[in-house]
Amino acid sequence: MRPETNIPKNNPSEQASSQYSLMFAYTFIFLIFSFYFYELIGFDPLDEIFEVLLVLIAAVYLYEGRFLMPKKDLIIFSFVAVFYIIYSFLIHSNSVKAILVDSTVQLKPYIAFFVFYYLGVRFSLKDKKLLRFLLISLMGVSILVVLWGLITGNLVTAMKFVYFHPTRYATALVLIALFFLYTTEYTKKNALSFIIILSLALIAGKAKTFGFFAAALCIMAFYHYKVKFKFDFKTLLLITAFISVIIFVSWKKFAFYFVSFSVDDEESLARPFLYLTSFYIFLDYFPFGSGLASFATAASGSTYSDIYYQYDLNTIWGLSPDFPAFVADTYYPSLAQFGVFGLLLFIFFWIRIFKEALFYFKRTDDVKCFMIIILLTVFLAIEFIADAAFTNNRGFTTMILIALCLNEMKYSYENLHSEANIEIPVEKKKIEFKN
Repeated sequence: MRPETNIPKNNPSEQASSQYSLMFAYTFIFLIFSFYFYELIGFDPLDEIFEVLLVLIAAVYLYEGRFLMPKKDLIIFSFVAVFYIIYSFLIHSNSVKAILVDSTVQLKPYIAFFVFYYLGVRFSLKDKKLLRFLLISLMGVSILVVLWGLITGNLVTAMKFVYFHPTRYATALVLIALFFLYTTEYTKKNALSFIIILSLALIAGKAKTFGFFAAALCIMAFYHYKVKFKFDFKTLLLITAFISVIIFVSWKKFAFYFVSFSVDDEESLARPFLYLTSFYIFLDYFPFGSGLASFATAASGSTYSDIYYQYDLNTIWGLSPDFPAFVADTYYPSLAQFGVFGLLLFIFFWIRIFKEALFYFKRTDDVKCFMIIILLTVFLAIEFIADAAFTNNRGFTTMILIALCLNEMKYSYENLHSEANIEIPVEKKKIEFKN
């Protein structure tokens, strides 16, 4: 049952500010150091430090009794996490150290989501105003970097200096735009500001960013033109057209890795071979996969996994023992570590988030938060193709924002019931994710 303090009575804005001041400070500092300036600082364990810090904060709040009661989703997740660690030890998927390191990395985005979600973290209007100031400042830094690159005649070098790679510049701007939208009311003016900030990400020239930009425009257009979805042929045709637009604008990069790659071009082989091999691993290690730190993760490259020898990947450029730079260059293939069972749980997790968001959207008409959750899901789905975004600081940031949006929708739903003097059914209080 949700603690009484999680449903403000008198001044929601002030109570939210005081109740979650520590979480706000954490988010504010995280966005500066572990999200935006992470590459410039160049301290790799920084995101793991923020992960541990979040766990410690959660432990304090748990001791104070400020957590929501553990629900079946969190219990199932905890059981599965422990199971895969033990399973990996039993099948010797890699060294003990590598397994523990990979488990820390794999758990990172889920810890961000569950801690923020089960604390019911909301930010007040004052908090959002401060966050918006920070986001605009970070956007200003991005503009200065671009101007510096244009003046010096080497935009890529300027981006690499601050972000390590133009892709990181693009994802930083995408998430800044989405966080900015979260801190505002959803009006046409703010929606336009969101699109303008998002368009700055296109300067990096990355195909997947163009794909996400097209997706964002389509999703926002669906809402503004009051497109209603039903499971019929018309909806299927609309979804097909939607996906076709995304593929069209990002086709060049998609074709480079999955359609027209050449065996003579060693630089283009790593990702296709990771994808192809993942299917074999799903079959050969049915149903629980090859275990942690075994395939397509950073830990599987730093402590070189036997899987790469087993499937003759040790000779592929970027996947070899001497140069494993591309082993964690994508996310989808790494799901083979968890097998068909883990893949189904992963899909189920995202379905539950969508159903939870849809449940509250239908009852509160909170289009802003619902749209942000959909856009973040699309963002990750595209990023997973050619980046392990889910397990780095970008994924951590994404899951924080999803949890914040769900909490805001949940609060709006509870507040509407409170104002109408309608008792929320007991089963609704006890189950966080609705069926």
